[in-house]
Amino acid sequence: KSDGQLGPQTSFIQNEGSGMNPARQAGPHAHFIRVTNDNKYVMVADLGIDKALAYRFDSTTGTLAPADSGFAKLDPGSGPRHIAFPPSGQFVYVLNELSSTVTLFSLETENGVMKTKQTLSTLPDNFSGMNTAAEIAVDGKGRFLYVSNRGDNSIGLFRINSKDGNLTPVEWISSGGKTPRHFEIDPTGQWLFAANQDSDNIVVFRIDQTSGRLIQISKQFNIKSPVCIRFLPKQ
Repeated sequence: KSDGQLGPQTSFIQNEGSGMNPARQAGPHAHFIRVTNDNKYVMVADLGIDKALAYRFDSTTGTLAPADSGFAKLDPGSGPRHIAFPPSGQFVYVLNELSSTVTLFSLETENGVMKTKQTLSTLPDNFSGMNTAAEIAVDGKGRFLYVSNRGDNSIGLFRINSKDGNLTPVEWISSGGKTPRHFEIDPTGQWLFAANQDSDNIVVFRIDQTSGRLIQISKQFNIKSPVCIRFLPKQ
């Protein structure tokens, strides 16, 4: 409402199904939602049923209705966790927690149809062991994509092809701690803050504005089990 209070519920949708991982996918797990840049659709990453779902969003009534495509399937056992868009809104990047991959979809903005274009590992080729992918973000100019890995304890950088959205791996850098569950790029686009949940620290990286590479600086914050970072707009 105009005073900030929440009014009556305008929409409710219950996903259905399950996945191949009984420990993590016994039922639907709508892990993340994001409104598209044009405010026409709500995208949902459901970790439990290996789907990225698209809903038409009526910004006047606040209601949701399935888009023409309804959903896009991810590989069985992928566990889609988070979603990111470039500024153009033409592409959808889905981070898959359980398979440690990122999947690129094209997005037809007139009907919400998503088509699979590419799937890449979030990990360097020489990694071995257990890992779950955690966070994904596109820089403000739509040139670079970042992901975090819990296990490898790294942040991966990928270059974005502006024409087709395809990703090219650039580098992986230590998150400066253990279990980088979340990271956030500041509003200026110059800094990346990595929240390392199991080492109790937030590490600050400078973002090279030409290459997208991360340079760790000496500044960090010690805080118990950081799991999410948000920047508030100036009042």
